[in-house]
Amino acid sequence: LKEKVANDAFMELKGLEPYSEYEVRVQASNSRALSAGRMITGRTLEDVPSSPVNVLAVVANNTSLLLMWDPPTIPNGIILSYRVEYFGVETTSTANSSFYDVRN
Repeated sequence: LKEKVANDAFMELKGLEPYSEYEVRVQASNSRALSAGRMITGRTLEDVPSSPVNVLAVVANNTSLLLMWDPPTIPNGIILSYRVEYFGVETTSTANSSFYDVRN
């Protein structure tokens, strides 16, 4: 329990987790007692997700790879899409890299 003694009618709660829901109650106190207050909920904004996990590339045929992955362990919001980028390591192709956006 953290306490801030002030007469302000506002306070910023810092150090919260991204895209997380919190229950908050504001109570008033005086020399007699503490008011009941009312519980409200609020959610922090999204942040950058962690990387997808368990990424695996399996040979599909002589010109294809099948890619599989699991969602990030810390999504920090709603994952809308994944970007798949690839580079030719040993190739005669003139393209150095390409990418695809994979929508959920």
